[in-house]
Amino acid sequence: MIVVRLALPLVVVLAGPGLGLDAPAAKTAGPVGNAAARVNAPSPTANRVRVADLSLNPAIAIAGEKVTVRAKIVNESDQSYSAIDWTLDVGGPKPAPVSGKIALATGGSESIETSFTVSGEQDVDVTLSVDPTGALGEPMAQRADNSVRAKLVVVPNATDTYSMSARKLGSFANRYLEDARPRTCVEGEVDATTLVVKRLSIAALRGNVATTVPGVDATLATAFGKALDEAYKTWTSQYTATVAGAYPSFGAWPGPRAPATPNVPFPLTAGGSYTGTQAWHVATLETSLKNKLGAAIAQPGASAAVKNLARAASLQFTTWTSMRSIANVVASGEVPSFGQSAPTGAVRNGRIEKREPCSHLL
Repeated sequence: MIVVRLALPLVVVLAGPGLGLDAPAAKTAGPVGNAAARVNAPSPTANRVRVADLSLNPAIAIAGEKVTVRAKIVNESDQSYSAIDWTLDVGGPKPAPVSGKIALATGGSESIETSFTVSGEQDVDVTLSVDPTGALGEPMAQRADNSVRAKLVVVPNATDTYSMSARKLGSFANRYLEDARPRTCVEGEVDATTLVVKRLSIAALRGNVATTVPGVDATLATAFGKALDEAYKTWTSQYTATVAGAYPSFGAWPGPRAPATPNVPFPLTAGGSYTGTQAWHVATLETSLKNKLGAAIAQPGASAAVKNLARAASLQFTTWTSMRSIANVVASGEVPSFGQSAPTGAVRNGRIEKREPCSHLL
């Protein structure tokens, strides 16, 4: 069954290829994203149609279980489309890929919903693509997010309390991240067209909400929520980025002060941090969960449950960051050189306005 409807906020359960968070944790620091480099913001008028969200429910499943797939496709181009092709390909033994068409107005979004049944005991890749043949003529440089791959974690059908709780908690990391997203704010400064992000911040962490998931062991849910809080706090406090072109008009403003102006959106992956990324590594999350469970880790199924939750959360975070953008960062600033030697001048020591909720992550 395929259901196409107006888009609602979705939870993301994705597996980003090649990012290495399933591998053993690195022992020495290395660059993450472009945090140490200056990158350019994309053109504010660039045409884009992309997959904005993709979720699998449940995120940890057993053979024979039905999995619901939900996705959101957005049109960020300057024109409307009446029939955009999309395809959904489920890995492993399967029928032909599901496909369809959707209409998208300028700035609009639509959601797609379908389902499949897990047919084996191996993890399953689920790939959603929009405009798979490139018929819309979107530049290749912008087509990286036209196709998104989600990975379903498939586990044995264990019936102990911890294993069953882990399956119910499997998609909570996405719920956690989506709850934190509108409350996560950029802190930094502006110099001419460049936004220097010094950190991200969030006033309150809500991992304790994990205990409200129905039918889960309270001890495991509490430990999982605390582990997510710890990882998110580390990531936000360590995130940095330097993005040129974020405020195009601030390079030559014709007045003594540039007014409140939002930034040109750019990918969250334009920045990052080694420490913050390692906080969401499978091995790091697994160790954190074990430490928070304490003696309970010796209970039947607890060790496997912890490993499965750590893996699911790491995958969800990796793709969540890859799908997000930094936007709505409103800044203003003085133009000290205005009127001295030229009719225009660059903003210096620009400041970011504080707004609640800040909604800096799209």
